[in-house]
Order: sequence, then C-alpha cells, then structure tokens
Amino acid sequence: MINPVRLSIREIIRKHSVFLIDNFGVLKTASGLIAGTAETIREIKAQGKRAIILSNTASEPPEDIQRSLKQRQVDLELENIITSGMVLKPHFQANDLVGANIFNVGNQGGADYITQAGGVVLAHQRVLDTPQLVKAVVITRQELEHGADNLIPTALINAAINILRYRPEVQGIIANPDLTAPVKETEVRMAAGALGFIIEACSGRLLARLGKPYLPIYELAFSLVPDVPKEQILMIDDSLEYGIRGARNAGIKSLLVMTGNTRTEEQIRQSPDQPDFVADSFSLAA
Repeated sequence: MINPVRLSIREIIRKHSVFLIDNFGVLKTASGLIAGTAETIREIKAQGKRAIILSNTASEPPEDIQRSLKQRQVDLELENIITSGMVLKPHFQANDLVGANIFNVGNQGGADYITQAGGVVLAHQRVLDTPQLVKAVVITRQELEHGADNLIPTALINAAINILRYRPEVQGIIANPDLTAPVKETEVRMAAGALGFIIEACSGRLLARLGKPYLPIYELAFSLVPDVPKEQILMIDDSLEYGIRGARNAGIKSLLVMTGNTRTEEQIRQSPDQPDFVADSFSLAA
C-alpha cells in the first residue's frame, strides 16, 4: 500500500505542469467556493502551467460550469473544461454511432450532449412506440428536468432495460458514472450512475462508462496536452473511488484533498484507492 505524502500546494504546483481538477469537492461545495482555491488557479496560470476541470456530468454544459466558476472568481478558458458528456463525441466516432438513433435516458442537457456528439435523439414517446429504431441507449441523468426531485419515469427505465436485454446489438452507455450527487454537506441524492447500474443489472448487459474513474475521460484530457509526459500530470480530487482510482487507472499521480467526500485519515487507510499526495484543501495556504 502507498503511504500518501503530505506536501504543500505550492510544492505540488512546483512539481507538476498540468492539473486535472475535480470541480465539486475541490473548488466548491454546496456552501460555495472553498476558501483559497481561486488563488490557487491563478497561481497555476501565472506560472504558465495548465489547470483543466475534469467533471462527471453529462447534463450540465461546460459553458454553465465556466460561468458558475467565474461568478466565484475562478477564471478558466472553456477549452480547459472537460465533462464526461463531452466524451460521447469520440466514443460515438469510435463505435459507429454518428448519425445513429439514440435513446437519451436523461434530460435536455443530456440530449444536447448527444446531438453535439453526432447522435440523433429520439423523442421519448417515439422510443416507447417504436423501440426497434434505437441503436444505442445513453444514460445521462436520473431525472427529466435539471434540479427536479422526480426520477426518470418507470416506463422509460423499463424501455431501456428491455431494449438492452433483448437486443444485444444495441449499445449501452453510462455517460456519468457517479452513483450519488451532493445536495448539501450531509445529504446526497441518487445520480445517473446509479440509474445506469440498475439498468445494467436488470438487462444483464455490461455498459460502457465514460467518466471518472474510467479511462475515456482521461484520454480526452491527455489529448489536450499531447506533449506533456504523464509524470507531469496530476489529478486533484476529493473522492477516492472516482478521481483517485481513475488517476491510477490512467497512469498518473493524484492529490486527495479533504474538503469533499473524503474527510478522515481512516477513510484513506481503509480504501484500496490510495493517492500519491494528501492535502487539507486546494488552497495555497494548505
């Protein structure tokens, strides 16, 4: 087992050139921006190094993430924001899904990602009436409207299960693997990955996953910095089972910050997913 090293954030920045940064739990929480993180981003940029957001969402566009961060004094170029929904584009290109009919299990934000990737989004009623038209099922969100409390209707969930179960040629994709999403400091809700897990289990199929901790989202990030060796790339995340595990899968080092999902040293000791570095926060004061 690796024994994570505690280094200051300034020393972390000195040792690396590219920083893949989770958004929620690293830069902000439900309460707002985490103190000192805006200054850290400015310091990275001032040194001529690169900060790239790596976020598991297939329903929130990168423009909204950029706008939300800018309102909190975190200024990042749009080209430096990667979401798991954006990984649909290279996945569609590699799997003959450009121009194909797609069943979007999710909201309009998810449909937009599918359209941008080159897919043709079928209306939900059309899927229910003519399921044979579907070439791929893509799970993007657990609800039809962003911020709504109601889950995807049962009829649509059952349609996804049956299409995948009885038509093995239909591809299945979980665009956001997160099982839960934070509501407030001590409350979470079911997320797209959990709905995908249910559909996967009931259909008896193994679905493709595009976000952290799986490789496709890291490969998209690496494509932005093709000349930077992996030894110079660092993942910063608050989650051992997503960002930290994903970094190890992708062959890069990781920094765990204790401002989100992981709060205690005991959680680190008990996890099979060990970070290379640990810090109390992503603030320059840490």
